[in-house]
Amino acid sequence: MDNRDIFNFDFVDRIKQQQTLMNFITSSENYLWIDGESGVGKSFFIKKKLLTDARFQPLYINLSTEPEKNNCLNEIIQKLQEFSDAKLLNFIMENYTSVWDVAKKSIFELIKLKTQGLDWFFDILYDSNVVFVSESEEKSTSLKIVESYIKKTINSRNLCIVIDNFTYCDKKSLTLLSQLFYHYIGTSNFKVILVTTSDVLKERTDIQILLTEQLPIRRMKINSLDNVKYFYTILDSVFELDTIVDIIPDIFTLCSGNPERLKSLIRKLYINDGIYLPKSAYTRAKIDSGMLKKFLLEGTIELSYADFNENERFIILVLLGFGGSAELNVLQKCAIYIHDHLFGGNLWSPIVINNLLQGLIAKNIFENTGEINQKISFSHDKIFFGMQMLCEDDITRPLISHYFYDFLAENTCTQIQDADYLKIQHAFIAQTSFWREENYQYGYQKYFQKKFFDAVPIFKRIIKANMPLTTEKIIVLGETFYETGDYLNAKIMLKNNAIDSKDDSTLCHYYILLGKVENILMCKEEAIEAYDTALKHVQDRETQILILNLKHLALLETPTGKEKAKEIFDSIALNLTDTEKNMLSVCYLLRNCNQFYTGTKARKFFELALDISMEQGSLVDEAYVHNNYGLELFRTCHLNDAYEKFKISYQILSDTKFHEASYPLNNMAVCEMFKGNYAQAVEYLTEGKYVNQSIYAGLAIKVHLMTCYRMLRNEEQCRKYMYQLENYLNTQDISDLNIIRKLSINLCISYLEYKENTCALECLGKCIPYITGTISEYRGAILNNQLSDTKIDYSKAMQSNIYYTRLDFEPWVITLSHD
Repeated sequence: MDNRDIFNFDFVDRIKQQQTLMNFITSSENYLWIDGESGVGKSFFIKKKLLTDARFQPLYINLSTEPEKNNCLNEIIQKLQEFSDAKLLNFIMENYTSVWDVAKKSIFELIKLKTQGLDWFFDILYDSNVVFVSESEEKSTSLKIVESYIKKTINSRNLCIVIDNFTYCDKKSLTLLSQLFYHYIGTSNFKVILVTTSDVLKERTDIQILLTEQLPIRRMKINSLDNVKYFYTILDSVFELDTIVDIIPDIFTLCSGNPERLKSLIRKLYINDGIYLPKSAYTRAKIDSGMLKKFLLEGTIELSYADFNENERFIILVLLGFGGSAELNVLQKCAIYIHDHLFGGNLWSPIVINNLLQGLIAKNIFENTGEINQKISFSHDKIFFGMQMLCEDDITRPLISHYFYDFLAENTCTQIQDADYLKIQHAFIAQTSFWREENYQYGYQKYFQKKFFDAVPIFKRIIKANMPLTTEKIIVLGETFYETGDYLNAKIMLKNNAIDSKDDSTLCHYYILLGKVENILMCKEEAIEAYDTALKHVQDRETQILILNLKHLALLETPTGKEKAKEIFDSIALNLTDTEKNMLSVCYLLRNCNQFYTGTKARKFFELALDISMEQGSLVDEAYVHNNYGLELFRTCHLNDAYEKFKISYQILSDTKFHEASYPLNNMAVCEMFKGNYAQAVEYLTEGKYVNQSIYAGLAIKVHLMTCYRMLRNEEQCRKYMYQLENYLNTQDISDLNIIRKLSINLCISYLEYKENTCALECLGKCIPYITGTISEYRGAILNNQLSDTKIDYSKAMQSNIYYTRLDFEPWVITLSHD
């Protein structure tokens, strides 16, 4: 009998799960979510029951348990090339001629990159400012190219992408994957299975949202085995049970029915010579019942440091140094290098290493994976995490990391996965004199590539170490926090560190960023002050217009700022030079013209903004302009034209800034609502709800869903949204008066529908002080006069068309005003 046989468990139970998997594979559904605690057998189930199914060609990815090492989307792209008839690079070259960087205003020919592999593509994959240009001058984002490549790949085959350990998916990939997956809903020959670990999932709200709110997904739960008979079956296939049959229930209890915990117990017995392996393949192994009873009495399952000899501990530390997996030849070279430097002399050879590795494989600590190059990994996540905890306090760990760093520095030609990341990790663990600067440079590289989420943990490490920061570094760290939505830490970084620069360009950048952070934290006066300071250091007209645009947007959200905001807008928009008519910063300003103008003048501003965005090749800005232009058309009752503008915006954003497609989807729904097409509106709003990540857009969508369900006579759904919106209105400190008006009036109308006048008046009362001079004045006054003895004069209220006066709901068309 081979030692591996004692860990090769029979497949037992999971009848219900097998049926769920079968139903999924044969159905038109696209997404399956398999969830369970660590060690219950999720990966085992997938490998036994899916990877052998010929109906769908499985693309299996097992993510590292170290999130910093993961790049899930890159792995999918790399694996796809093994399935496709064409390589991605060739696909790009066949369909596109050049790459345009909107931010840098630079273009380069793709033909120059033909011999450079795909690294350059992965570097720009997450940058929405970069677009690919075809011979016919059509523009596509990097993600659109991936989507087209997948479509070509599955043109003649069925594909099932399986992502194991999806709980460790990196944040930068997750954003794009949610967009990619959404586009394949309804594609019959494309399926995705996402495998998560319950206890880790609790810490990943972003993944929870994708799995519960954004994807139509079937959920399968895999729990620990629920009956001791399954442990009998597993053990009986490998071991003689005569001497231990009476204590199998105790084993089951100690292991809580978890198969991996049972493996841990067997592993501990084997390492401590508690298992006898017969020579014959037809004879079962024997367990030392005395040792087993001792472990049961102690409640001991997990391994301890004492279970390994000194050389085994050393090899475990080296593999941990690679993040838990490494190619065999690289692991051998690294282990020999570190061992020889630690202990002197050429004491070790690949044969010695191999013997140690085989011993740890036999004990089921390591496994040898990899189809072409042999790859050594920990045999399960639980072992990896267990070894990490055991080795954390090993006194040799910093010294091993010191030589690990030297090995990586001296072997730059060797293909070592994530070598740059491993270098800065070991520099940190070894606490070298240069670790802070090396870590910063690595983080800066990720920042430069717009892989902000990768940079965050590195920068937090630097901050904790009190690294001296120049103004330039403060800006880089602050901008990284800003781009990942951590606005409070961005503000702390920018305001709690001394600014040492006297360079106007640097100081201008600093105050622009500070203003954006203050603005998004609703500190409008502080934001305006920061923008004013930035203007003192500005050196070019385009940046000056950018700052003035940001300032005018902040002013618009202050109680008395609209007049000053219009002064800023007019000072630029009414005096544009020919040079300025080609600036993107002017496009940013003009797309918000509907705050001040309507009719012919507004349309001229929008047309110019569209010209600029298209001339500059900025798809995102073009989409923003179309959306905001749609509002102008909508409020002048050109519903069909407005709808077309919203639709164009949606089509662009669904391929570029996926989550912001919720804005035009909301607006398309409002157009349908004005036509009485409430069921169609619900479809748009439901899609918008799935893709949305904005609180503001999310409120508008809920308001319109509440209205649609009311008009469709679905009181249960209507009241669900009434409760959510009223709770928000009553519990949140809302500074945006438009939100108060839209929530209050629409809730009032819904309560009136259900004859609950007291509640209707209570909701309406929250916005009455803020309706004068707004599009809400007429509706608010009419409703107030219907419900209250205190009447409001609405003779001067805007009431030129149904946009202002229609009483079955208060429309909430939302604009894209981001910088």
